[in-house]
Amino acid sequence: MSNNPILGKNGGEQDVNTEGSNSLPRPYLCTGYDIYLVWEPCTMCAMALVHQRIRRIFFALPNPEAGALGSVHRLQGEKSLNHHYAVFRVVLPELEFPAER
Repeated sequence: MSNNPILGKNGGEQDVNTEGSNSLPRPYLCTGYDIYLVWEPCTMCAMALVHQRIRRIFFALPNPEAGALGSVHRLQGEKSLNHHYAVFRVVLPELEFPAER
């Protein structure tokens, strides 16, 4: 017999968090949120935003090496995904810095 809390006494799997659990599904953490980024995310980060159900992504600088939202890939247009977000490229004004003395 196993005393492992995950396997249970009979060795079969059981839910560790059965006390006080609801039968209602939990919402995703970021459903409906907008995110503002400096750099265009890579594929791994863009997929993490899909899984969190982000509503809109705003980014300023493209990622020519690994960008997943237009520079290399276009993940927001992938039809096989079960969630899609809107993507916006923000154009920043040129900043002028005072001359060094």
